[in-house]
Amino acid sequence: MNTTVKAVVSITAFLVVHSLSGFGNENSFTPGNDNFADRITIAGAKGTANGSNFGATHETGEPWITSWFVNGTNSVWWTWTCPTTGLYGFDTIASGFNSALGIFTGDELTNLEKKVFSNYLDLYDGSRLLNGYVKFNATVNQTYQIAVAGSSDSDQGNIVLNWYPETLVVYSNAFTTNYTYNVFLAPNGSVLQTHMITYGHQTLKTNIKEVIVTDYIYENTYTNISVTDRKNRKIVDIDGFSDIDGAAKRVASYDGKLILVTEYKVSTNNDVYIHVYSVAGNGLKNGNVYYVSNDFNTAVLDKKWIYIETVNRSYWTSKSLYALDKNLKKVVWEYTPSLQRGGMYPVFPNGVAVYQQWDPTTDYFFEIGKKGKPYGAHVVNRPAAGYLSFKLDDKGGILFWNGNNGTNGPMTYIDRKNNERVTGFLPDHFTLFNRWDFDGKTLFLGKASGSSIDIRTYKWSKNPKLNGETTVAGYKSIMLADSKLYILTTNGNEISVSEFDKKLSKVKWENSGPGYKIEYLGNKVFYREATNATTKTLTFFKKENVIVEHVIDK
Repeated sequence: MNTTVKAVVSITAFLVVHSLSGFGNENSFTPGNDNFADRITIAGAKGTANGSNFGATHETGEPWITSWFVNGTNSVWWTWTCPTTGLYGFDTIASGFNSALGIFTGDELTNLEKKVFSNYLDLYDGSRLLNGYVKFNATVNQTYQIAVAGSSDSDQGNIVLNWYPETLVVYSNAFTTNYTYNVFLAPNGSVLQTHMITYGHQTLKTNIKEVIVTDYIYENTYTNISVTDRKNRKIVDIDGFSDIDGAAKRVASYDGKLILVTEYKVSTNNDVYIHVYSVAGNGLKNGNVYYVSNDFNTAVLDKKWIYIETVNRSYWTSKSLYALDKNLKKVVWEYTPSLQRGGMYPVFPNGVAVYQQWDPTTDYFFEIGKKGKPYGAHVVNRPAAGYLSFKLDDKGGILFWNGNNGTNGPMTYIDRKNNERVTGFLPDHFTLFNRWDFDGKTLFLGKASGSSIDIRTYKWSKNPKLNGETTVAGYKSIMLADSKLYILTTNGNEISVSEFDKKLSKVKWENSGPGYKIEYLGNKVFYREATNATTKTLTFFKKENVIVEHVIDK
């Protein structure tokens, strides 16, 4: 779910790039502040330091600046002691290359703790500047370590490091208004439609460096919320949620019986509250409210629970995942990854959560937990060349293989208890596949070329066996859902979904019609979407049988 509040940084003023005498473009020397022990001291509440990362290296045990991928191995270091407690900004926006910037505490490589990091700025016009900008609350007499590196090994050049108090003065204001609508679908064939007016408050501020920072605060005012059941009867038609006022808000999830709404308290540091409403034949009933905190990331309705994921916003990594009962009265279970770095995979219906960390040096780390209790972990070596491909089944097992130059290597499968069940599996030398799916019972491989695909399926066991193979024209996508194999095709005007048997010898059923998209909603229910200039048509179906068709005005 996209948050309704976001801050973006816009560089609209002219920035003077300092000329750096003595720094050439030859990688013939090592910078004096290459190693952490040789970091350069900078001082004062504001200032500019010049440098270079030409010829810089990455020390053994040195932390990586970014969390989601490996930045360049060409880092250099500064150290700064805060003169006065307050909010400070650091940036490398005037540097001559794509740079990553990280702020750490600690005095040795072995005890460094990352405080903030960045390697890009999102600009108000939708573009992105690939240089570091961070701001953080610094404490008087606390020493901070500053690392600058290229976003990749090839990114190197002259560095301009700026620091300054984030004392911003309002420059100007602008306001925009948009009319939007969202549609949420439920497996029972009902549709929730929300209309809203979006007010964007644009406050331009300037600091001592003439860098303009743009804050967007979106106040979503619902003008209409309607629910239409599977018999095309409008059972809810209201003008907004009466108990939510003066805050940004979004419908997060809808399952046909409950509506989950997130509320952002902009005035209190974006604290988030979860509201739940029940849908009945006579309208909408207000439910309970649950406070999440400003670490909120997403909320989803499941069959049994309401899942809520929180994040560490300094690192943008998963912090915890917990399940609430649908009355929002208690936490049923909570899962906290042992490493606070990486992202959470979607939760499977049986309560299994998978947390992934990418170690920048050697490994992928997967931790699996069920209903709050970790029960397995996989460490998979990254390939020296090429890339690692993997697929997780719904019990926490992992299937993985290396790919290089368009060819896929032998497959390995490790079950949730880290027992290696399959190793060295080459699927009949069918190594050029570029589509795949895996659910622990069936392996699906496909080689798509143009508008057709060659398909093979394998019965998964200790010795995987070929189930069958076929070629499908008009290929669009495939999916394994609820142990069923579905293949989507299109002829340009119509789109179809077919259920194949596992041997690919026959089509069990097919449903087709006008449209450009088919999605699976669960409980063997699909929907097909078609649109024109004024309306959107949503057709719900189960196998060949149409359940309901909704026509919605845009």
